[in-house]
Amino acid sequence: MSDYNPDYVWQTPGATLSANNVKKEYGLTDDDLVRGTKSGKLRCRLQYAHGNPYYKFVRSEIEAFVKEKQGGSHLERKKLETELAKITTELRSMKLRQSKLEKRRDELVSILGKSSPEPFAARESVQ
Repeated sequence: MSDYNPDYVWQTPGATLSANNVKKEYGLTDDDLVRGTKSGKLRCRLQYAHGNPYYKFVRSEIEAFVKEKQGGSHLERKKLETELAKITTELRSMKLRQSKLEKRRDELVSILGKSSPEPFAARESVQ
């Protein structure tokens, strides 16, 4: 008996994308997805989240389809744009978190009655 599991790709984190994410990340349309599915180049599965249906596609097949349809440079550009958007979002989130922490630090400093936070005292070396 073989160890090959045909459902492996559908169970691997990051190996599939929802139709909405395909459209957002790779710039494909619903028509592109339907044509790719009917031609056999794309596999999709109907999934449900909280009772709402959505289609999932295999990432590697989407990338091959985009490369064939629009060229490798378009695919690379879309990947870089997606990465840039994720980094920008993360930086924005970090700035917001930093702002909240600084505000809380200032509140604590005022409660303690100090004008500015003191740096941590250096530990004395044990001899």
